[in-house]
Formats: sequence, structure tokens, C-alpha cells
Amino acid sequence: MFRLVAGQMVTLHLERSRPAIGVCEVTWFAESVSGHSVESGLNFTKGLIRFESGQTNASFLLYLNPDTEPETREVYRIVLSRATSFGKFGMHAQAF
Repeated sequence: MFRLVAGQMVTLHLERSRPAIGVCEVTWFAESVSGHSVESGLNFTKGLIRFESGQTNASFLLYLNPDTEPETREVYRIVLSRATSFGKFGMHAQAF
């Protein structure tokens, strides 16, 4: 869990387990836990992380938009989904 101040940026790191054979893609998206609008709270609300064959680390940035007026506490969760790997010889696996 991170505590951010409006206008602050945080880098989130992902680690892929070894042997990291083949290309792997993971979709991420932000969702509100506290009922606030994700689009008004965060600069980026979804994306795709791509690991090349042999790559075990990746990262992405989240930026909390500045507030124009004070609010109650905003809580967001980052969800990783649709992990897809493309191994050697055209083999393909997908998890949801």
C-alpha cells in the first residue's frame, strides 16, 4: 500500500518468475476502493506491461492528479489481469 499526496507520482515494479522464456504481456487497471472516480483521481488508469524473453523486471508510473478542493481519503487498487505468454515454437498460454 502506498500513501500519495495529490500531484505525486509513484513507480510500481513487477517481477516475472524465472525462467522467463518467451514474451509475456500483462494488462493492468486501476479501480476505486473508496467510490471515487478513477479517471479524475489518476492520470493513467490502465495499461499493458510487456516482458521480452529473458526479462524478469518491469515498471510503470502512477500519477495522482492534483485536487482542486480537499476530499476525503481516496483509495485505489491496481489489478493485474490477462497475463499472456508466447513461448517458443508458437506455444501460447493465457491466464485471467
